[in-house]
Amino acid sequence: MNDTSFARRILASSASLALAFGIQSGAMAQTAENSAEVNKGDSVGGDIIVTAQRRSERLNDVPMSITAINAEGLARSGVNDTADLAKLAPGLTIGFYSTNLSPAIRGITGTGGNLQSTSAVPLYLDGVYQPSQLATFMSLPDVEQIEVLKGPQGTLYGQGSTGGAIIVQTRAPSFTPTGKFSASYGNFDAVNVRGFVSAPLSDGVAFSLSGDYLDRDGFRTNFVTGERSVSTRSRSIRGKLLVEPSDAVKITVGAYYTKHRDSSSVAYSAYDNNSIGYLYAPTAPKNLDPDKFGVDPRSYVASESYGANLKMELSSGIGDLVAQGAYLHTKSVAFTDQDASPINYYNYVAIDWSSRHYTGTIDFASDKFGAFSFNTGVFYLDTLNLGNGGASYFFNPNGTVVPSPGMPVFVGASFTRQEKQVAAVYFEGQLDLTDRLHLTAGGRYNYEKIHAYRRTYLSLPAPTPLSLPEYAHSPASFSQFSPRGTLRYEITPSSNVYASISRGFRGGGFSIAAAGDPPFRPETITAYEVGFKGRPIDALTVSLAAFRYDYKDMQVLLYSAEPGKPAVTFETNAASARSKGFELEANLTVTPELSISGGLAYLNARYKKFTGAQAYVPNATGTGNIKLSDQDRSGRRLLRSPEWSGNVSVNYEREAQAGKFSAFAAITFSSSYGLDNDLIVQTGSFARLDGELSFAPTALDGVRFVLWGKNLTDRQYPAASNVNDFGSGFAYNDPRTFGARVEFSF
Repeated sequence: MNDTSFARRILASSASLALAFGIQSGAMAQTAENSAEVNKGDSVGGDIIVTAQRRSERLNDVPMSITAINAEGLARSGVNDTADLAKLAPGLTIGFYSTNLSPAIRGITGTGGNLQSTSAVPLYLDGVYQPSQLATFMSLPDVEQIEVLKGPQGTLYGQGSTGGAIIVQTRAPSFTPTGKFSASYGNFDAVNVRGFVSAPLSDGVAFSLSGDYLDRDGFRTNFVTGERSVSTRSRSIRGKLLVEPSDAVKITVGAYYTKHRDSSSVAYSAYDNNSIGYLYAPTAPKNLDPDKFGVDPRSYVASESYGANLKMELSSGIGDLVAQGAYLHTKSVAFTDQDASPINYYNYVAIDWSSRHYTGTIDFASDKFGAFSFNTGVFYLDTLNLGNGGASYFFNPNGTVVPSPGMPVFVGASFTRQEKQVAAVYFEGQLDLTDRLHLTAGGRYNYEKIHAYRRTYLSLPAPTPLSLPEYAHSPASFSQFSPRGTLRYEITPSSNVYASISRGFRGGGFSIAAAGDPPFRPETITAYEVGFKGRPIDALTVSLAAFRYDYKDMQVLLYSAEPGKPAVTFETNAASARSKGFELEANLTVTPELSISGGLAYLNARYKKFTGAQAYVPNATGTGNIKLSDQDRSGRRLLRSPEWSGNVSVNYEREAQAGKFSAFAAITFSSSYGLDNDLIVQTGSFARLDGELSFAPTALDGVRFVLWGKNLTDRQYPAASNVNDFGSGFAYNDPRTFGARVEFSF
């Protein structure tokens, strides 16, 4: 099918579906009035309120694909942190790069291979852009709502949001005393305590405080030593102070601290037992058990982040002004076994991988002036990234055995410094062409400037290091205009169809591992989408979207292919790629006690043209990978892009004299997708079952007892990978976990 016929078919299909729903809605749906002033987290006639367009609107009225989940839905689904969000949003997958969380939406994702790499699906916490991929993992003890925006968000959000954006809203301080606390215990000796409390301090002043504590044994056992993988430890605390000197002014000061250590994503085994370690020890044991792992050292990753922000909100007779400034700091340590075998061949440790960021935004959302309203704003970012890395070989690359056990024959270290400044301005207007037809159009101008420096030291194996040439890049700058236009038609007050075209932009940069190379270019996406949102009947909400993306200068992570040298990863640009598909989400209230929700996503995301690529291929003996150059990847699927994915959940609640009983079950499923650019490590098709049973006794007001389980069928599959010269390492997803929890809220 050619592109023109594909576009015509999805347009025709959407129009036909919209007409069918419109006829049905006209006969069965009740009329609802639009609310001019609504707040996020509220509902209007049962509709979810979102802030995706930087103003509070009904979800059905926003002309883009959005999955919105409130606090109750997150808790019921067992989503405790951002790594679990893929269970709830069709079309979203989550990948891991050591300490980094790398989301992918509709096949669009970041490389994760660079300190300065920006995520293609950035995360915003309470309106603050999180520049570092080290900070994308976070626990959610005080979340109010999460919105997963699908498709390029270049106009309103910018900053690399070529795939979409994840908007996390935490609970604001309240002038009514409120709180929620929970304590949970589960298998693997897992202890999780979390809580939120808010209360007024005086007239016009209130505070909130939230925290989370998690301590859990490692999931897997080393199949050689019998040691358990490094335990998970997580601590976080967040505080806010709200001052309201008048009804029109709000000032919020916030600060947070979080510390996290885990080994799940680096407890490697060799995929298909492919590792160079078996070249030097062919009789060494091989791991065939998903409950075990095979690396020699006790690998782990740890991260720490903290920050503060000041937010000022002013409501006037012409609109709402929000000004916000923030300071963010993150750092991490990673200790990993790069050959993924029990043989102590090649280890890598990244020390003091840190970043510091200052961000500032001013956003204005106007009231309606007749048929017209608008949003406008400015954005500034100043970021500094520092990396101190170390590597040790216990065998020479030519195969010479270590002369004395435990002493490396090769030690390498590197220091990297990267700086980046970003400035942007945007404007978007909304015009009511008629009482049912609405036009939105706008754009964002983005300017970025970067600078990079790198120095490498080697010791072979003398204690005096050898300093290799240093690389200091001249500053490089990139600029781009990202427009967006949408047309929305109201079939009924509760049902809409829309069509949109938008452009996303992600700036270029320098590869820190190949510092002498020229910068890689910015990537751009032009996206086309048509969709329907509405209530065909009172008990059913439906969202359907069909899309096509044209990807130009796609940024990818490749490997050097110089014979006789270990691999060096670097970022470069593929020529072009294309992503197209459709998504369906629906929520059905069968009875007041029973509801069913589900989503389905189809995706065809492939390189359109990508010649001259470097690639890895496992060698015939299963003792590492061969580097090949000048490969043609045209037509191959993109990283983390399953053809089919989705979820189905059922929730049942029953009030009785003794109390309220609830039961929840959810299935998440996906076809196979690749975890590395060469698609060596594959997840395989999988389905996961999660569930929860709870009881809230009438005699104990505010108390709820919960039995919970995740991955109840214990379906284990590759969830993280590390493919290099020395082999194909991978780590499994979390196994079956279960436990009990008690909650108290007021």
